[in-house]
Amino acid sequence: MKLFTTRKSAPAREPIRLLALRHGYFPRRFAWRGQSYAIDTVERAWTETRSGGAVEGYRFRVRCAEDTFELLQEATSKRWYLIRGKAL
Repeated sequence: MKLFTTRKSAPAREPIRLLALRHGYFPRRFAWRGQSYAIDTVERAWTETRSGGAVEGYRFRVRCAEDTFELLQEATSKRWYLIRGKAL
C-alpha cells in the first residue's frame, strides 16, 4: 500500500535577457546574472503544451562553453527564462 505521493515540483525560473537569435528562432546568446553566454549548440528544442493543447512555451537545451542550460520562452509574453543550469 502506498502511503505518500510524491509530486514533481515545477523547476525554478530565472529571467534572462536574450541577446541574439540564430535563424530567427533559436537562441544564440543570452545574459544571466551579469554574464553573457554564447550558445555553441542547441541540443534539443520542443514545444510545451497545456492539457487542452494550447501552447505554453518553447524550450531549448543549449550548450555553452560554461555549462549546458535549459531555456524557456513563454508563448504569450515572449519572455525568456533559465530553467536549468549551474547554480539552479
